[in-house]
Formats: sequence, C-alpha cells, structure tokens
Amino acid sequence: MALDTIVAAIAAEADAEAERIASEAGERVAAILSEARHRADDEQVHWERSRAEETDLAVSGIVNRARLEADRRVADAREALFQDAMKRLEVRIRHMVDGTDYPGILRSLHTEAVVVVSDPDATILVRPADRGLAGRIARERGMNGTVQGVLDCIGGLDIEAADGRSVRNTLDSRLAQSERRLRRLAVQLIPEMSPAESEP
Repeated sequence: MALDTIVAAIAAEADAEAERIASEAGERVAAILSEARHRADDEQVHWERSRAEETDLAVSGIVNRARLEADRRVADAREALFQDAMKRLEVRIRHMVDGTDYPGILRSLHTEAVVVVSDPDATILVRPADRGLAGRIARERGMNGTVQGVLDCIGGLDIEAADGRSVRNTLDSRLAQSERRLRRLAVQLIPEMSPAESEP
C-alpha cells in the first residue's frame, strides 16, 4: 500500500472524527466566548457610571483581562479537542494494524526505509508481534540483517545500518510528522478551531 494511500486513509479517518465532534466543539467554544464577553460587558456597564480617567483605565484593564482569559480558555478548549481527535485517530490506526491491510502497510514502510538505508545487512527493528512478518519481507527483498522485535510502537519499523545511518519509519513517527497537517485539516473542517474565532 503506497504511503499516499496510508496518509489518505489517516486523513479520511481524521475527517470523520472531526466532523463528529464539530457540533460539540462549536457549543463549547461558543459558551466560553459568550461567558467571557458577558463578563466584560457587565464590568464595562458597571464602571461606565463614572467617566474619570482612573475609572476608564480600570475598565480597560478589566475588559482586557476578561478578553485574555476568554482567549486562554478558548485556546485550551481547541487544544483539548484536537488532542481528543488525535487519540481517536490513534485508536483507529491501532485497529487498522490488527486488520488484513497491515502486511501491505509494513511492506510499503519497509520499501520507503530501504531507499534511505539500502544496506542489505542493516538491522530491522520492529515491535515483537511484527518480527516474523518483517523477517519474511526482508528475506523476500534479499536483506540479510537481523530483525529485532524490540520496538514499543503502534507498528512500522526502524532500519539501522552498521555505518550509523538509520531511518525511523514507524506509524508513531509518521503520525507525529503529520500533526501539523492534521491541525490545518481540523481548522478547515471545524471553524471553531480557527484562532480568528476568538477575536472580539
């Protein structure tokens, strides 16, 4: 299975999860913004009875603090929503690893890795459950190095050559590398995730 297909599958899963939580996200962010703006409005009405310069400064400070607090709470809510979506995506990837497509995915990851480290005697590191499959893939491709089932990861592999060259191609590392792209995708699918939403 080509890497683009893997990334597309991950993105499709992210799309589905993002759409599912969009309504909840909107309600949470709207509630936080509404509460903060009401606080700022209430304080402003209270202090507008006196127009002294000192009072105006106090009002400005209160309003600014309320807006900063609203921004902080909205940012925290956005990050919590994104991290929740990432956890759900990781669960789906773990289910995919348990399915029939995983051998093809591991083959694709191996193909990519040997482009970077082409040493036929390189050591292949995988999770213990993948040792047999990785060994078969390596032998099919004429690789003679050892296969070690030592990684604690979702799936995928690392390859290390004797000369110190190495490549990390686990699903965990690929997911981490995709985080920025997934954040952009979340902003596109959930308008409440955009920082512009917190502007007064």
